[in-house]
Amino acid sequence: MNRRSKVIALAYGFGIGLLVWCWMGSADAHMTSMGTLLAKIVPEKRQIRVVVSVSRDDIGTFLKLDKNADKRINESELSGHRPAIARYINERVVVSNNSRFCSVTHQKYLRRREVMSKRRLFLRLVFHCGQPLKKIVFENKILFEDVGGYKHMGRIQSGRQVFTTIFNRIFPSYSLEIRVLPSSPAKAGSKVAPVKLKTVVVGRGLWQVFVRYMYQGVLHILIGIDHILFVICLLVAAQNVRQLLLVISAFTVGHSLTLILCVLGWVSVPQAMTEVLIAVTIAYVASENLAEGKSIKLFRGLMWGLAGLSAMALIWLLAVPLLKNNPLWRPIAVGASMLLAMGFFIYYTLDIDKIEPASHRFWLTGLFGLIHGVGFSFVLQELQLPKQAMVPALLSFNLGVELGQIGIVLLIYPMLRRANNHEKYPKFLTTVNTLILLAALYWVIVRTFGLE
Repeated sequence: MNRRSKVIALAYGFGIGLLVWCWMGSADAHMTSMGTLLAKIVPEKRQIRVVVSVSRDDIGTFLKLDKNADKRINESELSGHRPAIARYINERVVVSNNSRFCSVTHQKYLRRREVMSKRRLFLRLVFHCGQPLKKIVFENKILFEDVGGYKHMGRIQSGRQVFTTIFNRIFPSYSLEIRVLPSSPAKAGSKVAPVKLKTVVVGRGLWQVFVRYMYQGVLHILIGIDHILFVICLLVAAQNVRQLLLVISAFTVGHSLTLILCVLGWVSVPQAMTEVLIAVTIAYVASENLAEGKSIKLFRGLMWGLAGLSAMALIWLLAVPLLKNNPLWRPIAVGASMLLAMGFFIYYTLDIDKIEPASHRFWLTGLFGLIHGVGFSFVLQELQLPKQAMVPALLSFNLGVELGQIGIVLLIYPMLRRANNHEKYPKFLTTVNTLILLAALYWVIVRTFGLE
């Protein structure tokens, strides 16, 4: 192996290692539900009132309170450990003002009658800051030591202004600045007392929002194995750089459009149906890749099989939801789907006239991009975009998705081009597409019947 090949191999190895590290490091091994941090700023009292909520199963498992190893913390296991849990939370939820830590003057657990969830712990903390509130930093590192880390949705309120964020290992803190603006002075001779000073909360700036949501966009691509496989299908099918640019551009335009429409609330699609349709798009493109160079009859058979499987999935999701309560229907429906998938593959053994799906791949990829964009929007809806910077957050998240997508293209496409002249390359592509198709059909089934 010459020096150039070694450098290229090292670069690809580093890229693949980075991708695996991001994927593994972002997996939430024990997180059954996101934590929350709700804060209210009270400038006149120099107070910040915080309510921290976390799954008691997650925090109890991490603190080794789960005596019977069922990963569910019952009242007997929790009994006597609430003070220790409160100390743990106190050490990891920190509020500072003007670079000085604010002290906790009051703390207590909310009673069960005050909250709706029985599987969560709610701890109320009151922070007192000695100086007038100006530069406030919230830091939340609860369960960041756990395998895979943890995430917390943050909601910070001052008056009528509300700021939202996500606390995670990469961004464990959030900053706000208090600006005191004088109100209009009272007119001369007026008996009306002067109005008190108004307090306005201002975020650190658009750069903070931009970086946070761009990171979330990149992360969603890197840990979204279904989206990665779809992009790989597009790379495998591209015969030259021009075709690659066309299909990637069509996919970008498609998912950007529906991402914006869904986040702004102009389009609404059920999440369960969207996840099934995303799997169907992957199965379709993998089927086209496998059928290319083979027969029209084969291609039509594959499409009929996929159409039947898709119809069954959508009927299950839309028309007969009540049948899910009947345990007899689940194995029947899953078995029928698997038989249909088997027929799908039997047709692949035929080899007759040629087909070339490349002629319609551009507009078809754009159409499928619309479906994937709806899927991306659910991530942003979960993150709860900051109202004061919705447009920058939306655009930066979409930019992050594009950067993640470009990273996958730059990592994989050159490898495919270098291997293109190898005699076993066609068999390699057939194997890759078959595995992707199997994965997509599996997702169609498990997402339809809620088996994930």
